[in-house]
Amino acid sequence: MTGTRRLTSYYLLALLSVWALAGLVLGIVLLPSHGGLQGAVNSTLGASNYTEDLHAVTTQSHQAEHLVFESPDKLGGYVERGSQRQYVVITGSDVYQSGVVRSSTPTDKVAFRKSATGQSNAAVANDPVQSDLQIVKAATDVKRNGDVYSFTKTSQGQTELFKVTVAGQYISDIDVSAPKVGHVDLAISSIHSSPSVALPAGATVSGS
Repeated sequence: MTGTRRLTSYYLLALLSVWALAGLVLGIVLLPSHGGLQGAVNSTLGASNYTEDLHAVTTQSHQAEHLVFESPDKLGGYVERGSQRQYVVITGSDVYQSGVVRSSTPTDKVAFRKSATGQSNAAVANDPVQSDLQIVKAATDVKRNGDVYSFTKTSQGQTELFKVTVAGQYISDIDVSAPKVGHVDLAISSIHSSPSVALPAGATVSGS
């Protein structure tokens, strides 16, 4: 996933020299093994549900996303830009997406259009947490400072700095930044205790 896509797409990174210097000052050590991180990744991926709050800031815009993933195949919530929101609910291969409405619009007044993606599990494919954790799983040269694990990923000439926070047996935060592109923070909470994913009560649906 490129920095641009991460920072500008709903379906759904700063300065490496400064970070390296901070590592020396703080005593960050290179881990020959990062089993604690990988164990937390696997536990989070195996959770029955979780809530995620994403904040993306680029040189041109700011976007927030509030989503709930419910295993195995549901994802729902909204993306917000300024005072406007767009809602989405994914169940299996079906996507229910609203038009853009004001953030203050009652959810029972929001109209959705249904479409089929052709994907057997569109929720996993479009969940920012699932996508980012696959990157974390493949990470090498991981460094640790307390509960925070850091690594870089370079793709198509763009280097992203990942800082992943472990809380207990789960991932609680993924912070990604890239020079001249922007910054994304993805907080994960309410693991195993998030609300069920469903269309808002009273919402209207069109399409097939």
